Amino acid sequence: MDVFREIKSLELVVCCVCLLSSCCGETDPVRRQHQQLKQLLLSNYSKTVSPYGDTTRINATASFTLSAILAVEETSQIFRMSGVLDLAWSDSWLTWNDSNDVMMLTFTQEEIWTPNLIIPNGVGNKLASILSTSMTIDVTSSGKVLMLLIGEFETICDIDVKWYPYDEQVCHMSVLCLNEANLDPGDHDSGTIFSQYFTGSSEWELVNTTTNLKNIHTELYTVSYVDFEFRLRRHSIFYTLSVIFPMCLLSFLNACVFLLPAASGEKVSFLVSIFVSEAVFLNYVNDAIPKSGNASRLIIYLVLLLSQSALALLATLLVMNTHHRKGPLLYLLRKIKVSPATAGTEATGFQEDELVDKLDNIFFVVFVAIAIASLLLCYV
Repeated sequence: MDVFREIKSLELVVCCVCLLSSCCGETDPVRRQHQQLKQLLLSNYSKTVSPYGDTTRINATASFTLSAILAVEETSQIFRMSGVLDLAWSDSWLTWNDSNDVMMLTFTQEEIWTPNLIIPNGVGNKLASILSTSMTIDVTSSGKVLMLLIGEFETICDIDVKWYPYDEQVCHMSVLCLNEANLDPGDHDSGTIFSQYFTGSSEWELVNTTTNLKNIHTELYTVSYVDFEFRLRRHSIFYTLSVIFPMCLLSFLNACVFLLPAASGEKVSFLVSIFVSEAVFLNYVNDAIPKSGNASRLIIYLVLLLSQSALALLATLLVMNTHHRKGPLLYLLRKIKVSPATAGTEATGFQEDELVDKLDNIFFVVFVAIAIASLLLCYV
């Protein structure tokens, strides 16, 4: 009986040893193979030296995929966006034989050499914060290196609000390497993937994106860099309905004051009501207009609208003065129209009320023409 128990105990110990050895054994040989290959490649590698030495500039390609338009700040002249900056170059020190079925390895920025990138027209430390994050870099067996920079970017944009709110803006983001690489435009597969996740803006529409190659000539060498151009168009339907259309109505209401009979006595009060409405509306428009040093056509239209109201008030005073038979215009017309045969009678050849009506009709046509001309002058 004791012998049987010892045999059972021995079998249990053997099973535990076998189980322990299987758990501690090699479970992922592919991962170990990748680690050994990385250690072999990095054994004599220096990340502070360019793959082709300090005297030879390497050729790298760059592409950018816009994922979202965050803001276009007219006052500070800043274009904020998020996207993916895709860089690719060749590193002859990171090549291996792919016969062992290892086609790609993943490195970090702290392990291999990467170009010293700058954005000349950038704002703040957005690029530095993106580069400081722990991002991965893919390397193929032929030595091709692919690095993705994903994050928010801010650039200086020369914003022209002349045709606000029907304006188009062209913003740029330039990317260059200081002393190690020349950048050329590239067309990488990752751009096609990330472009499917583009998120539009409620205020701006992306018309197109172009990539241009530009050069900087120095005494020692010529540096080529990539300039990404973004053409944006403002969504104008909101501003048309909430700003432009009410202003047009107020402009035509100024002319409608001459449709009121002079005998009603409501001409001046009607114009004062319109003027007060314009003053209240200007407080709302002031928040909608972008604050910029350049005068937009909308500002010019507001000035013309106020000028039209002031002229309408002066013309109304002239009509009312004529209606009460004291105006110099009525005296002049009487002197012209009265003939010697009827000079001593009350008949003057025309009715004084008809003169006031004619003045109203003339001013109505004139101010309607002014309203149409102001609108066409500013936005056509």
